[in-house]
Order: sequence, then C-alpha cells, then structure tokens
Amino acid sequence: MSLVVHVATARSDFVQLASTMRALALRGTTQRLVYTGHRGDARLRDLSLQDLGLPEPDTHLEVGPGPVSRVELTAKVMLALEHILVEPPRPDWLLVPGDGDSSLAAALTGTRLSLRIAHLEAGLRGLGQAPSERNGIAIDHLADLLLTPSPDADRRLAEEGIPPERIVCVGAAAIDNLFAALPSARERAIPEQLGLEQDGYAVATLEQDADATTLARLVRAFGSLARKLPVVFPIAPPTRARLPAPLPAGKDAVLLPNPFGYVDFVSLLLGARLVLTDSGELAGEAAVLGIPCLILREKADRPITLEEEATSQLVGTDPSLIAEVASRALTTPPPRRCPALWDGRTGKRVAQALLERS
Repeated sequence: MSLVVHVATARSDFVQLASTMRALALRGTTQRLVYTGHRGDARLRDLSLQDLGLPEPDTHLEVGPGPVSRVELTAKVMLALEHILVEPPRPDWLLVPGDGDSSLAAALTGTRLSLRIAHLEAGLRGLGQAPSERNGIAIDHLADLLLTPSPDADRRLAEEGIPPERIVCVGAAAIDNLFAALPSARERAIPEQLGLEQDGYAVATLEQDADATTLARLVRAFGSLARKLPVVFPIAPPTRARLPAPLPAGKDAVLLPNPFGYVDFVSLLLGARLVLTDSGELAGEAAVLGIPCLILREKADRPITLEEEATSQLVGTDPSLIAEVASRALTTPPPRRCPALWDGRTGKRVAQALLERS
C-alpha cells in the first residue's frame, strides 16, 4: 500500500485518526493528512495535534470558517478536496472519520473519483433524522470498507443491506488515545490547578450547535447541579458568546474555562464524579473509565453505552429530568464495564484491515 489520505475537520476527527496514523507509520505506509479548516480554533487544533503525536496537516483546504449553509459547506469541501485527490500519486485509500458534513463531502468526492473509501466509526445510529445520522448512513453506503466500533453497529449495517465482507469490527478508535494519554494526564493534574477535589466535580461538554432555547435550558440544568458539586463546562468562544445571562455565581458557579487540549481534558476527566455531554465519543470514554454519564440528547449515537454496558443514561435537555437522573447517578454509580475491542488496539486493527485489502 503506497498512500492513505485522511480527512479531518474537528478535534474529534484527529482523535479518531491518531492511532491509525501511528500504526500505519510503523508499517512504512505513506500518509497525507488533509485539514478542511472550517471548525474549531487554531490553538485548540495545535494542542490536539501535539498531544496526539500527529504532524501538522499536509494540506489545509481553508474552507471557512464562516456563516455558510450546510450545502454550501459540503460543496466547498468537495471542490477543494478534488484538487488534492487528483494529484499523483493516486491514493490506495481515502479514510473518512465520523459523520460530519466534511466527512460526507470527502466520501462523495472519493466516489466521483473512483477511489476506495474506508469509513472509521461506521454504523453509528440512534439519532433519528439528525443531520449527522443522515450523513453517516450516506457515507456507509458509499464506502468500500466499514470500520465499526462495536457489534451493534455491525448488526445495524447488516439490517441496512450492507454486505458482510465490507464490514470489519475494529473497536473504538478514540479509546486508543485515552489509554495512551493516561500517564501524561495524571502528571498534569488539571483538577488540582483548578482547585477541584478528586471525585468532587462534574464535567459538562456540548459539541452540537444547540439553539438559544436549548442552550439556556442546559445552562440552567448545570447551575442546578452546581448546588451539589462544581460543574466544569469548557466552552469555545462562539458558544460562550451565545450563553444566556446571568450565569450562576458564587457557591453555585459553573466554571467556564476555555477548551482544553486533549491530554489536559483527559486529566480533567480522570477526577470527575459525573459527566454530562452530547458527545457519543465522550460517553464511550466515560464508560471505559467507569464514570456515570448523562447524555444530553433525545437519542444516543452509541447505544452500546446505554443498552449493553449500562454506563450512560439518556436524559435529553429537560432541566428537571437532568437534575433527577444526576442525583441518582451520584448515589448509585454504574459498574465499570468496557465493551469488547475497546482495548487500545483499534488503530492496529484498522491498519491491518486496510493492508489486507490493498
């Protein structure tokens, strides 16, 4: 195999790709990392690259940021990416992580250019008609190789008519980086720097672009929870600007630090008593670490953390329900159970799957 091209947009994409890129590098595979550039800030991206041991992207498409529609964004990524992918040498694989708009754009572009596409984190369902789920379904039906995080994703793909020879269960790629980051994360002692006690605070994150009403409801829920224990809510500047005022203050304050780099965030997570998030990836990390997790969505994109491993609970955005379930979770923590193949070796399995089909 001579060349694998990876496409990344958000920090979560870098987290998904890191262990596979390391595994392929050890096998002498040439790789090219393409960054679309329309989400997140440069500081956070650079911190993530450094923490994950990734090189600076080979190509920056410079698509945004800007107030563009999803259709316009997809078109811009496709046009910019086409110029990169037609340059020799021809990629053996185009590796697409997740289910964002840029991932869909990459899969569509690769299909038009008759490239072989591998979808990392394939088969994630459960969000109904959410745009990300529709993207994921489209990518899965375009891709030649579907790399799934868990057996339930395999079953969903089979139900959709995907041939079994295109499906390989490899485990959760993000968990590889979690295991790799643990020694450094413990040394950084982020909770102590913030004046927090071990198992004495909650961590809240929001990755989706919530509307103003939903954001206000969630901040109210975080403030209510802060009466029982501090809530650390790392938040990017654009979301911070949309926060309702006034925010909880004094004893019931919600801490609003800037977003952390990957290892610093793992350090923060290690001391948490509870996690509240709309991120399926973070729900998976909480499951591995045995931390109770409340999923702030109406449906989860990783049902395995709900149905089979029972480490997370789905609560939506209703403040009263969040408060009720949080109280129960604080007194009755879930057992620590790690799904099969979430063992820190997913990147090696992805690399093997790509090599075997080259």
